[in-house]
Amino acid sequence: MLPLNRPPLDPYPLSPYVDWAGKRNRDPLLEMFKQRLPKNEGHVLEFASGSGMHINYFAPHFQHLNFQPSDMNSEVFENIRQLTQETETKNIQPPIQVDLKEPQTWSVLNGKEFDAIFCINLFQVAPIAIADGMMECTANLLKKQWLVIHLRPV
Repeated sequence: MLPLNRPPLDPYPLSPYVDWAGKRNRDPLLEMFKQRLPKNEGHVLEFASGSGMHINYFAPHFQHLNFQPSDMNSEVFENIRQLTQETETKNIQPPIQVDLKEPQTWSVLNGKEFDAIFCINLFQVAPIAIADGMMECTANLLKKQWLVIHLRPV
């Protein structure tokens, strides 16, 4: 069990706080994903992947799914790639740059459809425009039988 003493709030994706929060909530989230993610082959998009800690924790449990990390901040991509390499996870694609406030960045996703989209620990540190962008972008990316999951800290 992780200590209850949390580091100072710092939303930067590679901060000690984000690392602490991510490790604290990943197991309950994994259990929920086991119930809700597709049971057959499919594609899953993560908005605001940050350090990549969640996608690299979840993906090995769902070898039948293909995971796509994304973030507005390309400086975190090396960390995502490094974690993917360390875990030797084969079902995680290279990260892509998507800024939910900037529709022109969504073109990298054109033509792709996802069975599920998730976003963890974003709204409490982001402007409200993120929610609008997420819904607009998601409306164009989800297959007809869809699942949107937004998770907040527990």
